[in-house]
Amino acid sequence: MKHYLGETIRITVEVKDNDDIPTDPSSITISIYDPDNTAKVSDADMTKESVGEYYYDYAIGETEKTGIWKAIVEAAIGTSTTKDIILFMVEST
Repeated sequence: MKHYLGETIRITVEVKDNDDIPTDPSSITISIYDPDNTAKVSDADMTKESVGEYYYDYAIGETEKTGIWKAIVEAAIGTSTTKDIILFMVEST
């Protein structure tokens, strides 16, 4: 999905248990990296929308780098932690 400089994007994730049922983790955080792998957000808490559904809004600055960005979401469920990597494209307008 393409996004543009100056835009606010919403990164959403769905957390499910081993039975594929939406569940709330004990913690869920997100880190966002620009194309140079510079951290723009580090271990920020995500916002709960409903059971198992979380989001994070990130405002892409007008002078940020264009290219492929990376978001890493970590969710703790019981004694294990899962990690999801989300890639998104940022272009100039």
